[in-house]
Amino acid sequence: MNTTAKSPELLLSLPEKVDPRNAAVLVIDVLNDFIAPGGFADKVGWDLTASVAATSAIEGFLYEARQVGVPVVFIRSIYDDIYLSGPMLERNIRRRLEVPRCRTGTWGAELYRLAPLPSEPVVTKHRLSAFVNTDLELILRNQGVRSLLLTGVFTEACIESTGRHGYFLDYYVVLVSDCCATTNQEVHRGALERCEREFGVVASSDEIRSVWSHH
Repeated sequence: MNTTAKSPELLLSLPEKVDPRNAAVLVIDVLNDFIAPGGFADKVGWDLTASVAATSAIEGFLYEARQVGVPVVFIRSIYDDIYLSGPMLERNIRRRLEVPRCRTGTWGAELYRLAPLPSEPVVTKHRLSAFVNTDLELILRNQGVRSLLLTGVFTEACIESTGRHGYFLDYYVVLVSDCCATTNQEVHRGALERCEREFGVVASSDEIRSVWSHH
């Protein structure tokens, strides 16, 4: 029996999904190696323009989120050799991305222009999804979070992977379009379209702030 048609309460609106009582902001991989001049992405020739702009947008978005009491969780990648699997190494070789990045204790693994408050956790991941072998889900469940507001880099990689995984774990997913970025605008748009089609919704930070202004 199809019960979905009899359950309109399952069709949450954007205001319900981003309600401070339901949502958390995930800040994913806003790191020097991925955004700053001299970092990994810069060394391999990737365009940093959109990622720098998204970081500025995230700064304002986090200020508003904190004002209305939305929890913030920072996610960072650490890719020391000990954490790299055969498939990861094969992918790096195949794509000619063997330049080391996000190593423990290095400048490249530090947050770029952003800083967590003392109460805001920083979750370390070793895969594209922030849920794989981390305590992220425990943190979210303990705070009663039902919706994930995704920000950071890169849209088609760690953002999309975390969003899909979160959807599989039964979270509502909202990708904050101007607070996410990658090195190619066509790839970015494709990731937004896949999110809308497959596992979540896309909204701008202004749309979400408009909802929060009524709280």
